[in-house]
Amino acid sequence: MNKSILLTILILMLSINLFAFRVGVFQAKPVCYFEDETFKGIFIDIIREIGSKNKVEVEFVLDEFPKLQEMLLKGEIDVLPGIVYSAERAEIFDFNDEHILSSYGTVYVPESSEFISLLELAGKKVAVAKNAVNYIGEYGIKRIFDTLNIEIDYIEKDNYPEVLQAVHENEAEAGVVDSLFAAINAADYKIKATPIVVNPSDIRYGFTKGTESTAELIEIVDRTLAEMKDDSSSFFYQTMNKYLHNKEYVDNPYLYYIIILCIAVFFFFLYSINYLRKGLKKTSDEIAAKSTQLDLAEYKVEQTYAELKKSNEILKETLNKFENLIGISGALGVRDLDEEGFLAIFLKNTVSIIKEADYGSVSLIRNGEWKFVAAEGYDLDTLKTLRLKADNMYLKQEVQIIDHLYDQYDHDFSKADADILRKGVKPFKQSLVAPFYIDGEFSGNLSLDIAKENELEFSEETKAIISSISGIAASFLELKKNSENKERFQTNIVLSLVKALEYYDEYTRGHSERVAAYASMLSSRLGYAKEMTNKIYWASLVHDVGKIFIPRNILNKVTTLTNREFQEIMKHSEKGEEILRETEGMKEIADIVRHHHERYNGSGYPDGLKGEQIPIESQIISIADSFDAMTTNRPYRNRMNYDEAVEDLRNCIDFMYKKELVDAFICPELLKLFNSYHS
Repeated sequence: MNKSILLTILILMLSINLFAFRVGVFQAKPVCYFEDETFKGIFIDIIREIGSKNKVEVEFVLDEFPKLQEMLLKGEIDVLPGIVYSAERAEIFDFNDEHILSSYGTVYVPESSEFISLLELAGKKVAVAKNAVNYIGEYGIKRIFDTLNIEIDYIEKDNYPEVLQAVHENEAEAGVVDSLFAAINAADYKIKATPIVVNPSDIRYGFTKGTESTAELIEIVDRTLAEMKDDSSSFFYQTMNKYLHNKEYVDNPYLYYIIILCIAVFFFFLYSINYLRKGLKKTSDEIAAKSTQLDLAEYKVEQTYAELKKSNEILKETLNKFENLIGISGALGVRDLDEEGFLAIFLKNTVSIIKEADYGSVSLIRNGEWKFVAAEGYDLDTLKTLRLKADNMYLKQEVQIIDHLYDQYDHDFSKADADILRKGVKPFKQSLVAPFYIDGEFSGNLSLDIAKENELEFSEETKAIISSISGIAASFLELKKNSENKERFQTNIVLSLVKALEYYDEYTRGHSERVAAYASMLSSRLGYAKEMTNKIYWASLVHDVGKIFIPRNILNKVTTLTNREFQEIMKHSEKGEEILRETEGMKEIADIVRHHHERYNGSGYPDGLKGEQIPIESQIISIADSFDAMTTNRPYRNRMNYDEAVEDLRNCIDFMYKKELVDAFICPELLKLFNSYHS
């Protein structure tokens, strides 16, 4: 009896880890990849966590994507992560249902290329990844060009890194890669993105087709994914943040040092006051106790008073410097402050902090030229007329004290430039020069100068202070550069989405731009801030992007839509929100796009919001969208004229639109815009 029990226990123990699955991994950062002897990526980390939660052993197999596809077909591996879903692939593989990521194909070209449209690729060499959906899928680049009867010389590669390398080395004139992969890896190559996008689609886990273990695996994956997605702090969202989300602003270590220095000064001030108070009390006690030594006591009182007065003067100077530091640091938080505005504030406060300095200037390298952008005590307008080469700038690796720069103008510059410099500045005897470095490159400098008649000189202590303070300006310049790069990236994303939609639905061509113009006009008339007007403008441009997921035969149908077809159309606002929420930089306009078909009386979709529950931005876009739809030809009707459309808007007040918005929308500016589009 005991032997049979032991045998049963042994069988159970051996069967605990019998259920395991093999996961294919190919190099597609950040979806999946192998680096530093470790398997990594969004899909790898998530499948590893799913295995851990369900006590299922996971084994990883590294190979090229085409080889892994063959292995999945033969059942040699069980799961292949990061597969772009398509109807063709669903015929040969099984896919999980829970959504993880969406993506689309982006066309990249060499940095020197001027390609901006799909048709310009006719006859060109285009690098593609074998079997990639962005290449051979239903809306892949090959299907698009075959439909248009345009010849393309395709250069097939094994993976996306090879595609980017082919464009980088000019083997190909363009290349199609997954946008998510490119966002992480394209910076390693001398290439740039175009507004051309293809094949918007989901990225999922692929499984061997039709086996019992596949059904069980899919159930485990989808169930665990659903559980994790219900918890906003779960491993799923932590993984997304880890691989996809970056800080909007750069850290500024110099600013931390300055704040620590200011705190130290503040506590030193408290200690000094406490110390002086104790000293004064002690002196007063001595005077009271030694009334017979009046002369000595009086002398001590005078000495103490002198020390207190000196301490107060030092304290006042320290507090002034502290306020100036706060002024510089505070300017970092003003996002709309331009470069010259910030540097003017920075320079003015810096000159106030450094007691030896009489004058100062800030110079930057721009397009190979040395340009003055801020000055204190000098004629900035005169200095801006100089056209100096970047090579003429005083290139320093660190903060340095330099004597007699003013006297060397004739030696360092041409006579014409030296004369302009002397006209723009005042005679000085000594300079403290601090360089700015952005991304490791010398980008300009700060120069503080002492007037010739001033007896003071810069000290090593001052040199150390400037080393810290100049870091604030360098951090601001780097922040501004990163912000501009991000804005350009977001602009390209929006334009790409609009171009993709226009290719997909010919009747929306130009519609998004017109809606954006009408909505921006209304926002400005309502007196909204520039930031909100800009948000409305970008949301208007992509308000219909969800239509990419609606079948074209429904979008372009001439006859009346069936109830089922209209239900499909209604999904586009929700689909648009999903695309934007997954796109970096577009999250804040996702809700605006979701609700642009809500009605003021609550009869709209997708959520049936009513009145002020509807975001005001969505209400504005709804009016602009309806007006443009009414005044342009559609497959099922001819357009209205201006007066007919205006009358229709008025008839729908309190039913579809808020009265105050319609009243503000119907104005001379609207008529002028309308005529510009329909003249």
